[in-house]
Amino acid sequence: MKILTAFRNWSVPYRLPRWSDVKQVKTLDRETEREVLQNILAQARSDWALAAARGIEEDKKSTIRALGETLTDPKPLPFTAYRTEAEALADCATPRYAGLLLAGVVTTVQPSKLIEIGAAHGYGAAYIGEALRRLGTDGHLATFEGMIARCRMTREALGRMHLEQWVELIEGNFDHTINHYLEENQPIDFMFSDGDKDPDRTWAQFQLGLGAMADGGHMFFDDINFNDPISRVWREIVAQARVTSCATFLDRWGLLTVSAETGS
Repeated sequence: MKILTAFRNWSVPYRLPRWSDVKQVKTLDRETEREVLQNILAQARSDWALAAARGIEEDKKSTIRALGETLTDPKPLPFTAYRTEAEALADCATPRYAGLLLAGVVTTVQPSKLIEIGAAHGYGAAYIGEALRRLGTDGHLATFEGMIARCRMTREALGRMHLEQWVELIEGNFDHTINHYLEENQPIDFMFSDGDKDPDRTWAQFQLGLGAMADGGHMFFDDINFNDPISRVWREIVAQARVTSCATFLDRWGLLTVSAETGS
C-alpha cells in the first residue's frame, strides 16, 4: 500500500528540537524559564528519549502497514477527512518531534496527574507513558478518546509497549467522560490538548483544564496555529491572567504554566 506523504505531520522536521525553534511568548522570569526550556530540550534529545522514540515510531509504521485499506471508523463522528485509517494515523498521530517534546516536558516538570484530550491512536500517550516510566514515580495519565476503533488501537498499542501501568484509556464522548473524571481526580498538574481542531472546543478544553489545574501546572497544546480561528483563540488563552508563562515550539506547539488564582 502506498502511504500518502502530503499530510500535515510529514511537514514536521525529523530533526531534534533545538533552541532556535522556541519562542518565549509570555514570562515572569525569563532567565529561570529559559533554564526550564533548555532542560526540556536536553531531555528531548537524550539517549533514553531517542530510544523510546525509535520503539514508538517503529510501532507506528508497523500499524500503518497492517491497517492497509481499512476504512476509517464512522462512529461516533459523522465526518472524517480521511478515507482509510492508515491515512488518519499517518496524519493525526503525534509526530516524533512533538513526542520528544512531550517526553522532555514531562520528565522536566514531573507531573503526577495528567490528562490527554484526544488519544487518537495512542502514540502521544505512549510518549508521555515512556516519560513517566523513566521518572519511576506513581505518575498517571488518563487519555480520552471517543472513536471506537481508535480506542481499540490505542489499547493495543499501549499493551504492546507495556505502558498500562502509567496510562489509562477512557472511552466515550469528551463532554461526559472528561467532566466526570475531573470531578473525581482534581487537581491535575498537566494537560495535553490534542482533540478537535475547533475554536470553541479548544477554548472549552482550556477552561475545563484551568478549572482543575493545580498551582504551577502545565498545559501543552498541539496545532495552536491550525487556522485563523484557532490562532485567535490561542492568543486569547495566552492573554489570560492565570497563564503566567507561555513558550511555543515551531509556532505549532504551545506550553503554558498556570497559577492557582488570578494575580497569584
